Amino acid sequence: MARVPMPSKDVRLTADGQVQVITPRHPRTGRTELLLDPLEWIHHVVRQIPAPRQHLVRYYGAYASRVRRRLQRVRAPRGIAIGSGE
Repeated sequence: MARVPMPSKDVRLTADGQVQVITPRHPRTGRTELLLDPLEWIHHVVRQIPAPRQHLVRYYGAYASRVRRRLQRVRAPRGIAIGSGE
């Protein structure tokens, strides 16, 4: 996994069977915890699983493959083919 959906220390089972999740402070309400039914909690966690073959890490700017290729062409001495497999 690139990033864990929520740390296990922030998830607790209450005495009445609810799942208590400690969250960052909500900007509008100021709440720092959620009380969910166990099935609701599973639904929230499963929503974070990406679709098959979906890229989670995207590279922008200087790390993008198009920019790196362009920089390799500019820096390569003349007469040397880049990526020719030799």
